[in-house]
Amino acid sequence: MSTATGEAPATLGGPKVGEDRQGLHRFDVFYQLQPGGGTLSASPKGGGGVGLSTASEKVRDAFREIRSEAGSPWLFLKAAGDGPVTVYGVALETAGPGVTWETFGVAGASVGSMLSRQASWHLRGQSSAGAPDLVVYQTGGNELEYPGLLVDGRGRVPAALRPGPRQPAGRRAQASCLVVGPLDQARRERGRW
Repeated sequence: MSTATGEAPATLGGPKVGEDRQGLHRFDVFYQLQPGGGTLSASPKGGGGVGLSTASEKVRDAFREIRSEAGSPWLFLKAAGDGPVTVYGVALETAGPGVTWETFGVAGASVGSMLSRQASWHLRGQSSAGAPDLVVYQTGGNELEYPGLLVDGRGRVPAALRPGPRQPAGRRAQASCLVVGPLDQARRERGRW
C-alpha cells in the first residue's frame, strides 16, 4: 500500500526480455476510495489511460482493469495532487496463460497481526477482485518467537492461525488454500535441545 498526499508519479513495467521489456496486456489497479480523495491517472505506454477519482463518502476498496491490446512495456501511474490517493497494488499480466502472484505481505508483521488488525472486508474485497484459485498464507521469521503460534506435538495448526484460511476467500469460497509456516526449529531447555 502506498499513499500520495501530493503530486506523485510511479512507473511499473514487465521484466526485461533481451533489450526490451515484456509486453503487458492487462493491468489490474487496486486502490482505496476515501473522503477527500484525489485523482489517480493510470496510462499504459501507447495510450488507453484512464483517470480515476478516489473520492467517496466513506472508505472502501476499488478495482479497475485497464487493457492494452497491443501490449505495453510500462504502466504510468500519477496522483494529481488534488487530494490523498492510496494504491494497494497493481497486477501486471501478459496475454497468454500463466500465474499471477499477488501479495498482501507487510514487512515486520506477523500472521496474527494481519488477522487481527486487517479488516476482513478489505482482505475479502482484495482477494475477490482477482477471483483466485489458490490462496496462500505464508508465515515467516516473526512467528518463530511466539509460543502460541507453534504447531503442537501432534502437528495441529495453532488456534491463532485457524481464522486465516477462512477469512479472505470472498466470492471464491471454493479456492484451494495452502498454509506455509516457518521452518522447524529446536528449542533448548535445561541445557538440552
